[in-house]
Amino acid sequence: MFDIGWTEIAIIAVVAIIVIGPRDLPRVLRTLGEYVGKAKAMTSEFRRHVDDMIRETELDEVKKQIDAASNSDIEGYVENTIDPRGEIKQTLEDDVRDMNAGWAEDDGALAKAEAAMEEEAASAMDDFEQIAGPETEPDERPDSGPEPEKREAG
Repeated sequence: MFDIGWTEIAIIAVVAIIVIGPRDLPRVLRTLGEYVGKAKAMTSEFRRHVDDMIRETELDEVKKQIDAASNSDIEGYVENTIDPRGEIKQTLEDDVRDMNAGWAEDDGALAKAEAAMEEEAASAMDDFEQIAGPETEPDERPDSGPEPEKREAG
């Protein structure tokens, strides 16, 4: 950082021992270390604040880009890219309209067919009742006698 070599450090150490004295030198070095530690803490805090400001600025720019992208008419852009003259859209709308009209016609034909089937079913039931006679209950079975014994497996 300051580009100080070993020779410069040795000269500073010798001058410090002569000027300060060997008895007060440890206390001075400890105080100097505390000041250096405080300076490092202040520079790291300053750097952290600068990084936060940069990050917030970048986030604001990214947010603006996202907002601009979300506000754009993507559906219209895709529609104009794929079908600029609207031919495909018109063809699909015509086909859907034709299918709906065909289904409406089929509903009328289906209702007529159902009515005809119901009439035929009613007529067939009338014919069946004349041939079979009155209805009998399914529980009324002729008596076939006692039930056979069941053997247990085992």
